[in-house]
Amino acid sequence: MTDTLSTHLDGALEAFEQHDEERALDLLVQTWRFIREERLARLIERLSDRLTSGLHLPDTAEVSLRASRRKMLDLPLLRGALQQALSLGHAAAVAHWLEQFREWPGSPQLQWPADPRLTFTLVDVAQHPVAATPMVAQPLLQLLESSADMRVLDRLQRLWRTPEAEPRDIEERKVQLRRTALLERIQAVHPRAPGPEATTRLEAWENALTQRETREATHAPLRGELLGRVFASPEDMSARLVLADHLQESGNPWGELVSAQLMPGASAERIEQLIEQHGLWWEAPLGPLVKRGSTRFERGFPMAVRLSTRVRQALAEPGPEWRTVREIDTLGISTPELARWLCHPNLANVTTLRRVAPELARALLRHAPPVRSLSLVGSLTQKDPTLLAQLAELPRLTHLVLHTTAPEDVQQCALSPLAPRLKRFEARAVDAWTLVLAPEREQPLRATLVHGQHVESLAQALRGAMTFRAPRVHIRGAHRTDPRGQGMLRAAVAPHPNVVWS
Repeated sequence: MTDTLSTHLDGALEAFEQHDEERALDLLVQTWRFIREERLARLIERLSDRLTSGLHLPDTAEVSLRASRRKMLDLPLLRGALQQALSLGHAAAVAHWLEQFREWPGSPQLQWPADPRLTFTLVDVAQHPVAATPMVAQPLLQLLESSADMRVLDRLQRLWRTPEAEPRDIEERKVQLRRTALLERIQAVHPRAPGPEATTRLEAWENALTQRETREATHAPLRGELLGRVFASPEDMSARLVLADHLQESGNPWGELVSAQLMPGASAERIEQLIEQHGLWWEAPLGPLVKRGSTRFERGFPMAVRLSTRVRQALAEPGPEWRTVREIDTLGISTPELARWLCHPNLANVTTLRRVAPELARALLRHAPPVRSLSLVGSLTQKDPTLLAQLAELPRLTHLVLHTTAPEDVQQCALSPLAPRLKRFEARAVDAWTLVLAPEREQPLRATLVHGQHVESLAQALRGAMTFRAPRVHIRGAHRTDPRGQGMLRAAVAPHPNVVWS
């Protein structure tokens, strides 16, 4: 057992020294399952609090437990959701969240392994009136039994060995019996004290964590100053390089990412590995409005983000950290507050907006943001027939994408005041057809039939697209329809002198 503990503690410390703190936490929790030692539990809580400090974890509705790759960091989120349900006194909601801890993500047949971070939350549940309901009592007792945490024995004894009313039914009687059996089982546990080697490793762990926290606190003022330079001048690469040197000198892996993304020929695999391992923390300064794990980094900083469904709630003012962002995916969400938020000075460098609802685009016209590329969703002809013509009021807009569009939208765009200055135009009907045109590059108008049953819709879109005056037209996928459909496509492009089929 001593060898196993030493191996786990050594592996955890090695991961910590390599700045893989999430892996280190995982190994420490695994160590806890061998020895329920209070000093180890405090170390686990300390590292977990460090990892989640500053993180804006997503709404519980956005969490897919079975798809999660961050089990160790999901526990504080789930614990918070459980505590919220408990504060509201909703027995069904409490039971639901307890059930999440009973199933290991991806393996319903396994319980969530014992974790000291959950223990005292379970005691809070046990002290609440909802714990008397069978739907809560069953998963609660199972979780307390699997944890077998001696730290809460006294509290549970005082709670459950007080005089109680006679059980009203057989289910309440079963709960009482299980409580008694659980107390006896925990009391029978005699955890072994860590030996000299494990104690030495725990001390090494505590010292390593303290030293890192001290070093980070010492470097914080200079780091803040260098970050301020980057945010003040996002295009100043010298400021990023100075920051990268400082971060690497202080042992922060973020410095390696900044350097790698500024260095031609850097390992794409290593960059991907760094972002996979640390990206959650590097995107955290953007706040809770960014969907976790969806950020794209360039030159070491967030460049493209996807908004969370939290934007439907109160919008926090974007801080200076947003000044490196160039692209925002709005998820088709539309609120007046979002339009105003997108025009905040700290978002002045955002030039690409994706999946913008017509209502949001209409609201943005009142603020005239510096958008160069706009992706709209939905049929504009039905929702806002005049929007395409009025988009010309956005002075820098040169790239337009229409998603889930109707063929009439293509003609409206081709006839709009915006058309002459478009450098790229795309129209996409999902699983039906696509149109792509890049006039500035003198490329052909490319039309692709994705599914033969939509040939009539594509033919109508092509007739509208002829107004763009592309040098050539390239039709792909005509073989997916019958001769009648092919005839419709040929008739649609008949006015053009240069058509290629493939």
